[in-house]
Amino acid sequence: MHRYPQNRPNLLSPRRPLDIIETRIRRGIEHNNPPLVNIYLLQIADLASAKTTSTAKFVIAKRAFQLLYDTIVDESIEVHWREFCLDKINLPLQLMKKSGDSPKLKQQCRLMQYKLTLLCQKN
Repeated sequence: MHRYPQNRPNLLSPRRPLDIIETRIRRGIEHNNPPLVNIYLLQIADLASAKTTSTAKFVIAKRAFQLLYDTIVDESIEVHWREFCLDKINLPLQLMKKSGDSPKLKQQCRLMQYKLTLLCQKN
């Protein structure tokens, strides 16, 4: 028996484009599927590790951070899904910190961390 119906693509496939997974996370389409975020973050980490420049790694991590942040602040999405994304947002933030070796990248990382701090203080 198939794990997924025929008309629904397998999101666990390594060939699955990130944008489809990102859309599902961002819209909370599969809000009862926490492994989806874990799979996405693993793919992001793999993609970043394959890059040779710190700027490319930073951009990938920033993309993941922004996706999770946008999901967290969207009040139309289920609360438990937003809280789960909040629990996981530290992973791309840490990746940004590790790859931010220039003053400009470090400043962008601090700005992202500041946005997150403000969000957490608000709630």
